[in-house]
Amino acid sequence: MADHLWLIGSPDTVAEKIHRLYGDVGGFGGLLMLVYDQSENNAAWEHSTRLLANKVMPQVAELTGAAT
Repeated sequence: MADHLWLIGSPDTVAEKIHRLYGDVGGFGGLLMLVYDQSENNAAWEHSTRLLANKVMPQVAELTGAAT
C-alpha cells in the first residue's frame, strides 16, 4: 500500500508522486492528509505539515480538476 497510495518521502518525492497519481487517475479535486498517533510526537507532525504546505503544495498548485 505504501508503494501505491501513501505519499511518503522527501518533499520532492511526494510532489512527484502526487503528479504521477494525478495523471494516472485523470485528476482529482483535492488531497486529504490523515495522521494517526500524532500526539506521541507532535513536533514531527508539525514539521511534516509545514513541509507539505511550504515545499510540496507549491510544486503541485497547478493541478486542478481533471487531468488533460
